Amino acid sequence: MNRCLNKKRIVYNAICFIYATSLILVNCRGASKSRTTLTSCIEAVIEGDYEKAYGLFAFTDRSTMNLQEYIHYHKTSKAEGEFVEISRRYVTYEIKELSLMGDTARAVVKITTPEIIVEPFNLLFYEIYRKRKIDSIIDYQNRDTLLQMIDITGVVSLVSEHSGWHVHGRWEEQRRKEAEASKYKLDYIQNKLIIKNISIKEYQDVHKIIFSATVKNLGEKTLKDVEIFLVCSNINDKPRYTVTEHPISESGKPLGPMRTRKFKIDLINVPSDWARRIEIKIIDCEFAE
Repeated sequence: MNRCLNKKRIVYNAICFIYATSLILVNCRGASKSRTTLTSCIEAVIEGDYEKAYGLFAFTDRSTMNLQEYIHYHKTSKAEGEFVEISRRYVTYEIKELSLMGDTARAVVKITTPEIIVEPFNLLFYEIYRKRKIDSIIDYQNRDTLLQMIDITGVVSLVSEHSGWHVHGRWEEQRRKEAEASKYKLDYIQNKLIIKNISIKEYQDVHKIIFSATVKNLGEKTLKDVEIFLVCSNINDKPRYTVTEHPISESGKPLGPMRTRKFKIDLINVPSDWARRIEIKIIDCEFAE
């Protein structure tokens, strides 16, 4: 009897060992494959091979944004093109940790990149919990090229699909959050920011016209940028001259809650048929992190 029980126990333990070993092997294989996918996707973005990168995203992401939209998201101006290509060789990344949970995985990733190509990496991350400026470096081949470096650290999600592991950027969720943020920003601009104390001064001796005003932040957010659009019209209310101004910018002091900032705009190029009619409005703002 005891001999029979011992045999059963040995068989049971052997089965448990085999099962546990197989789970470990499956997890190791899954972790390796998901890491390979993540590495390939990051490197494709660094190299600017956006078609390859797009194919490494999950089906739900690709259902949200087609290839043309994805490529357009990364499009840069002709003037920026050469600067972008120079910047690519300074991107570094580190997959700090990767954990597997069945058919899903999460990795903590740190990417250090020149600021001009930060945007392409945003679609990789499920959650970014740190993005900060760290340094400025000079390109070793073009000594007059200064690059502002940014550190991005966050969580990248992956999912196992029938065709293999894919990065799950959760683009549908990102679009929803962007829409909510855009709605909040529009409401803030319309209801929390005002322009007052408007005046126009002409200096005949130096042929100068100065527009001045004050922007006030009535909301609870600190602003690092405010964009103002000014239109000068003739007697028939036809626009004759436009100016875009940033009275609060990232290069200057932020504008805190319930604070005001005076600004001036030189209207030296305004046409002679301007009828001293001005329309001014706030068209954009950026919140300090």
